[in-house]
Amino acid sequence: MFLQPGFKIPNHTKVPVYVCNCTETDEDYLGISERFSNLNEFLLQAVDGEEQINQELRLLQSLKNAVNCAKNADQKFMVVCNTSHYFTKEYSFEAFIDHIREGELSLADFLTGGLRWFNSAFQVTDNLYWIDSFSGVHFLVIYQRSYQKILEVMLNGDQDVHTVLSSVSQNKLMIHPFVSVQEDVPVALMDHIVDSAVAKVFFNANQLLHTLNDIAVFYREHQAIADLSTLQEQIVIPTYIINLSERPERLAHIKQQFKDRKEFMTTIVEACVHEIGAVGLWKSIRKIIKIAIENDDDVIVICEDDHEFTPQYTRDYFLKNVLEAYSQGTDYLNGGIAAFENCVLVGQNRFWTDRPTCTQFIVIYGSFFQKILDAPYDDTVLADAMLANLTANKIALHPFISTQRDFGYSDITALFDNNKGTVGRMFSDCDRKFSRIRAAYHRYHKSNAMN
Repeated sequence: MFLQPGFKIPNHTKVPVYVCNCTETDEDYLGISERFSNLNEFLLQAVDGEEQINQELRLLQSLKNAVNCAKNADQKFMVVCNTSHYFTKEYSFEAFIDHIREGELSLADFLTGGLRWFNSAFQVTDNLYWIDSFSGVHFLVIYQRSYQKILEVMLNGDQDVHTVLSSVSQNKLMIHPFVSVQEDVPVALMDHIVDSAVAKVFFNANQLLHTLNDIAVFYREHQAIADLSTLQEQIVIPTYIINLSERPERLAHIKQQFKDRKEFMTTIVEACVHEIGAVGLWKSIRKIIKIAIENDDDVIVICEDDHEFTPQYTRDYFLKNVLEAYSQGTDYLNGGIAAFENCVLVGQNRFWTDRPTCTQFIVIYGSFFQKILDAPYDDTVLADAMLANLTANKIALHPFISTQRDFGYSDITALFDNNKGTVGRMFSDCDRKFSRIRAAYHRYHKSNAMN
């Protein structure tokens, strides 16, 4: 592999490894030294965080001490690990050095050898994946370009080092198959050997990556093929709006939202009343699905009365994505969400999401109607979670065309009730997360723009 100017790994140079949160006389350090004893390619050094008021501050201080050592020695990269690190059977020095070079060519700040937890990964090279956030610094390559960022890190309140490290960089990569796990788990993850609680955590992270890969492959093979010339025709989508009769201020609001939008044929549906608001919402959705089946609808919009169109909404943008999502086999399309865990970019303006929250504006396709009606439920039902669990074919639109109007109370979600501003912050955070992931995808896949 060709190296960028100034980045070299001479054959005679050992890879610097800084073992955090320990001294050379600690029993744990002696243990990891033994595990490295036959690996002459590494040079170990213990770094401690001195006396700090808690473990996170101690870890951060030891990390900064290690970075200062690397910075003063003008090391182009460094490895930090803790005493719980074990190499997996996938480790080889030659491949590891190739991964470090690939990370440098990708302008990475961090390259991790294995993780207990991460989210929203996508493949960059055969064995490297971009990750949005992560937990685990038991074996982490840190490149010189990020040294100063780490030295400037401060912990506030109950923040942890993993979260802060994730936040200071947009260029975080992960090696897969994993070359590092923690504690007493020198296990073969690819062979599905799971023999401890710690091993199970790494196994779950490994399985998540395979799932996200499978989803990415599926959508690459199912590109949108909608006939967009139909946008010139008069398209009207049946739109069912849920409203409680005792909420006239919400009714007035939602009517104003749809005023003069001829692409929607709106019907106000009296909300089902239940002592648990979330159960009432699910019953209302079921009620609408039954009406849609009776009306022989192929696709519908279900809308709550706190829905509010964003400035990004246009008729053609909305309808284009409704058509394209349908061509990809989507069961429901969400116009705007407040949170999710993992996502995969599957179109220019569409993300597959695992657990999208909020149902203030959802497009439901006919293929999904009966599955909704057949699903058993009880008083713990949450509409967004139920919909997400019923299908793998769920898509969120971004930029959002819908958000929630903050009335200062919620008939459904206790989190939003009397917590003014919470819903807006959540939608804004989610919007930034989608934007960050899209930007990263296009940075690494410049020649592979989505439809």
